[in-house]
Amino acid sequence: MAHHLPLASPAVKPHWCRLLVLGEKTWELRGSATHVRGRVALVASGTGCIHGGATLVACHGPLTEAQLAQTHAKHCVPAELLRGARRYKKVRSTLGQKAAAEPHALALAR
Repeated sequence: MAHHLPLASPAVKPHWCRLLVLGEKTWELRGSATHVRGRVALVASGTGCIHGGATLVACHGPLTEAQLAQTHAKHCVPAELLRGARRYKKVRSTLGQKAAAEPHALALAR
């Protein structure tokens, strides 16, 4: 079964991956910008498994601490983890959860 997700998707810490898959978190914060747009896999780091998919629709930043504080509900990251860091928001939409996590190699079969 093909999943139409890219061969390379950034790994996300398992806690944040879960929140993205559940739709409770719609922004992924990173230390650098990206030009990637379109479908991406939601891969929990350290597991090698794809837990869902999303569409990366925009990337903005760097965001100020004030902007991050005002948008906490979108990224869910506690303020103490953000102090002094340059953060870019990567806006994801069309989140989809898999019935079960799949090993990376199987999930990317063409």
